[in-house]
Amino acid sequence: MTAQQVTEKLHSLGYTEVRELEADDGHWEADVVKDGRTFEVHVDPHSGALTKNEPKH
Repeated sequence: MTAQQVTEKLHSLGYTEVRELEADDGHWEADVVKDGRTFEVHVDPHSGALTKNEPKH
């Protein structure tokens, strides 16, 4: 998946803002905002599945 495709996927999942999207260790990693809260997510570059979704403190 390209960075644009990952961003579109995250928006389709309800994340309103995508920050610091980067390819890292075989996956896409980003800080995202949903419902006013910030999360760290990892996205599988082949399937587009979220492999990590943790609130940031």
